[in-house]
Amino acid sequence: MRVPRACLSVLAVTVGCGSSFSAADDAGTGDASSSNEAGDATEAGDAASDGGACPDEIGKYAVIAVGAGCGDLPPTASECIAQAACGITLAPAGPAGTKGVLGTAALAGDGSFTDATLMEGSTSRNGCAGSWDPTTSKLTIDCGGVGTTQSCHATLTRTSSTCD
Repeated sequence: MRVPRACLSVLAVTVGCGSSFSAADDAGTGDASSSNEAGDATEAGDAASDGGACPDEIGKYAVIAVGAGCGDLPPTASECIAQAACGITLAPAGPAGTKGVLGTAALAGDGSFTDATLMEGSTSRNGCAGSWDPTTSKLTIDCGGVGTTQSCHATLTRTSSTCD
């Protein structure tokens, strides 16, 4: 269905832990590279090239963070992941001001991601990669760095399929 050029539709998903994910549609610009005409591939993390839909990573997670590069990210924390298609939004669970992992990532068909910019506590990290283990419902995030003074490795283990 085509959306008139004068309109703009917005998709928003909100979870109880205060995080949200939203993606604005391009409202049918007629450009073959835009998300409407390209089958929303950009909003779906290009799942078609990865063999299909992305795994469900929605829920509440227990976080264990290791490495001096994690800044003031607590070594144990609680995290929420919201998901729309193959885009995830990570946000700390708990009251405002709670430190955790914050940001968005585009998932590949296996649930992994690369080159994400995430906040770990109050430190912005670039080039973060994530790998998903569907058997254990664990998301492992590695924000790189050289040696133990710069690296940060966070393991998120799903504790609930909802975040409330």
